Amino acid sequence: MPMRLGIDTGGTFTDLVLLGNGEGRVHKVASTPEDPLAAILQGVAELCPEGLEGVEIIHGTTVGTNAFLTRRGARVVLVATQGFEDVLFIGRQTRGELFSLTPRRSPEVLPRERVVGVRERVLADGRVLTPLTAAEIQRIYREVAARHPQAVAVALLHSYVNPEHEVRLGAALASLGVPVSLSSGVLPEFREFERTSATVLNAYLGPVLGRYLEAWRREMPHTPLFIQHSGGGFLPAREAAAWGLATLAHRFAGLVQPLRPRFYPSAFICVNLRLYS
Repeated sequence: MPMRLGIDTGGTFTDLVLLGNGEGRVHKVASTPEDPLAAILQGVAELCPEGLEGVEIIHGTTVGTNAFLTRRGARVVLVATQGFEDVLFIGRQTRGELFSLTPRRSPEVLPRERVVGVRERVLADGRVLTPLTAAEIQRIYREVAARHPQAVAVALLHSYVNPEHEVRLGAALASLGVPVSLSSGVLPEFREFERTSATVLNAYLGPVLGRYLEAWRREMPHTPLFIQHSGGGFLPAREAAAWGLATLAHRFAGLVQPLRPRFYPSAFICVNLRLYS
């Protein structure tokens, strides 16, 4: 079994724990929020001066969390079933200040003008009421491209039962050269607000995490890297950028499931983020 180096980046400190061969070593360095990787490289050099041969890294990062909290994620365009473009903005009608005459809303992740409605309709039992035509796919492609996205989220009505329309749109939009998140893959469950929110957030955070992991690969190209996700396990770094949402609450999971074997995020820890409601 290879030695494992656990690295957790926080706002104040970056913590490192090396386990294997019957021993353990710990180290702590000051974090570098503007460039989290700088503190990691410093800590690795100090804890492992002999190098990282035979070591795999398990990393918990707040890069995605910080991007969400500071609203520095990707420029996302959402494709939704026509007539349901406002699902995110209507939300669940929950109010943190029920009797306030001047309620405050959290800054939007996605403005309304970057939502595109598509003419299609799938019923709750999976039957197609309004087919998705080739001409409509071409129109959506042009509409999305005109909004210059850095990532695209596709969340169509009842796609958790029948994802065909989402898959076809995703295949066409992939030629834009930006990441495309499909709700039928991110959170294939009923309830439109929650599924759409999850898909938009996944698209919003994916490019940020992707850039971070690309910088990591340039610095340590030969060291196996796994990213801790919100289900408590680990994702191979080469796949983590496609699951930006999965890293959002990784610290809560890590507290209760330390050193659990790695697995893929078939489910996410649910957190009330009050994005739009």
